[in-house]
Amino acid sequence: MKPFKIPYSLTIITPFHIGTGEELDPFTIVIKDNYLYRLNQLEFIHYLLQEKEKEFQKVMYVGNIVAIQQFFQENFNPEVKDTWFYHYLINKNIADEYIKKTSSGDNQGLIKEFIRNTALYQPYIPGSSIKGSIRTAILSSLQDSKKVKLNQEKSNDSEVQAILLDYWNSEKKVADIPSDPFKFIKFADIPFKNDWISFSKVEIKNLTADEKPKNPQIPSYTKSSKEPAIPIFMELGLSAKEPRILHSELTINITDNNNPGIKKLLPKGKASMTDFIQMIKDYYKTQFDKEKNVMANFQPLKNAYDILADYFKVIEQKENECIIRLGFGSGQNYCTYAMLNYSPKSRKVVQNLPLGWFKMTFDLKQ
Repeated sequence: MKPFKIPYSLTIITPFHIGTGEELDPFTIVIKDNYLYRLNQLEFIHYLLQEKEKEFQKVMYVGNIVAIQQFFQENFNPEVKDTWFYHYLINKNIADEYIKKTSSGDNQGLIKEFIRNTALYQPYIPGSSIKGSIRTAILSSLQDSKKVKLNQEKSNDSEVQAILLDYWNSEKKVADIPSDPFKFIKFADIPFKNDWISFSKVEIKNLTADEKPKNPQIPSYTKSSKEPAIPIFMELGLSAKEPRILHSELTINITDNNNPGIKKLLPKGKASMTDFIQMIKDYYKTQFDKEKNVMANFQPLKNAYDILADYFKVIEQKENECIIRLGFGSGQNYCTYAMLNYSPKSRKVVQNLPLGWFKMTFDLKQ
C-alpha cells in the first residue's frame, strides 16, 4: 500500500461559525457605511494622535467608554488603509441594531470572532474541525457494527474509541495514542475569501416540548418558549444563491509498515474510500432524520429542514458525496462521539437557518 491524496470540496449549505474563543469589541472594530473594519489599533491611535491629538486626549482623559467609541466611529477614515486589517459588507439592519446597542452603554457589543490566520487575517476552516466531524461519524458506524457499548457516564469514552479504532493496548489497559488511525489522516486547512464573511445576530431559541407528542418516547417541539430568544453577535461564513465551494485535499499516509487500525479502516487503500464515505453519509443522515422528526412542526426551521432533506436525497446514489456538519451550533450529536440519547432543548439559528451544514464531494477519479 502507498500513501495517497484525494482532492475534495465543501459546498456551503447554511451559515457557519468556527471561533477562536476571542471576541471583537467596539475598540477593535468600526462600522462605516455598512462595512465592518477590523482596526489595526496601534496604527489607528497613531493616526488619531497625528490628526486629532487634542480631541483624542480630551476624550481619553474623561474616560467615558461610549464617548470613546463614538469618537473612534466619527474619526475613522477607511482611506487610511494602515489603520485597518480587513473589512466586509454587513446587513444595514444588523449594523444599525449593533450601533444602537453599543451607543446605549448597556451592551458591550461583543462579536464572536471567526478563526483567521495571523499573517493575512484570512478566514479558514481548520482541517482538524473537518477531521473531528468525520471521526465522529466513523466511530458511530464502527460502534454499530461491533456492538460496543459506550460508558453512559462519559460523553467521550476514550477507551471505547481506542477499541473501535484498534489502538487499545489490552495488556497495559491504555490507549496507544500514536497508533490512532486518524493520526494518519490529514485534512488541510481551507482558507476562503474575506467577503464570504459577515457578522450577524444568531439567536438561541429555547424550545417548549409538546405536551402530547405523537411518540411518547421521542420529544417534539412546535414552538419556542415564551422567553425571548437570546441574541449573540458573531462572524459567520455565509451561504449564497450561487454555490460557494471550498477546495482542499485529504492525505492518507497508509503504508505496509504502519499500524493495523488504518488498514482495517481502509483495507484496500484508496479503493476503500467509497465505504469510508458511506459511513459518514449514513451517520449524518441518521442524525438529521432524528433532528427533523423532533422538529417537524417547528415552523421557523421547517423550510430549512426541507431544503436539507433535498440535499440528502440528491446525494443518496452518489458514492463520492456526503453531508457533514461543522462548527458552532452543530450540537453534541453532530460533533462529539456521544452515543447518548441527547436532545437539546434549544436551537441556534440565524435568519431561520440552522448552522454548519456542508456538502462534501471527493474526487475519487484522480
